Amino acid sequence: MRTFVALLGMFMVLGGTHALPDQPDSPDELATVGDEPFVFPPSLTAEMTWSSTRSPVGWGSFDLTAHPETDEIRVDVLLGTPASHQQWTCGAMVLDVDGEREPVTAHWAGVPMNDGVFDAVTAQLTIDTVRRMALAQHVRVELCGEGVVVSPEQRISLRDFVERFDDLAIYEGPSAPSPPPELGPHHEWIGGSEWLLDDRESPYPA
Repeated sequence: MRTFVALLGMFMVLGGTHALPDQPDSPDELATVGDEPFVFPPSLTAEMTWSSTRSPVGWGSFDLTAHPETDEIRVDVLLGTPASHQQWTCGAMVLDVDGEREPVTAHWAGVPMNDGVFDAVTAQLTIDTVRRMALAQHVRVELCGEGVVVSPEQRISLRDFVERFDDLAIYEGPSAPSPPPELGPHHEWIGGSEWLLDDRESPYPA
């Protein structure tokens, strides 16, 4: 099952597509290595499970991924479960966070299996939404007539995810350089005495 989750995570990064490209008609049309996009794995992940009545194994996956160093807002979500048939094809989910309902666009990203399908969707949230989910008392995800409740234990995982997101998103490098000095209307230096010549120093030659 982790193989399916890893495969779906790759699909999500590539834009949620699940159709294979057309085969080239001749060897000259084969893509080179340089033509393939280089995909960086997410630097932050959270993997959770939930009880699924449709699943033959009794559970589904609820995974979050993010790149806080390059995007301080976006969090990608993959919600899926093994099932006998596709159901999550309505294109939308609703987050119910302590009674406040938020519609979210969802894209079907499942894959066929020998005995049915891994019914899954991807969606984009903001870190602010995930933070509200982590601090809420009740969180429910409604998707195409089915509801998934985020348990208190999972909300602890969400809090850990938010803390790690914030740590990675905060820039801790060197401070920006000081601006160069400016000349005032009387051609004096503005911006601090460190730019003034010492009285004991000889002026620079013209």
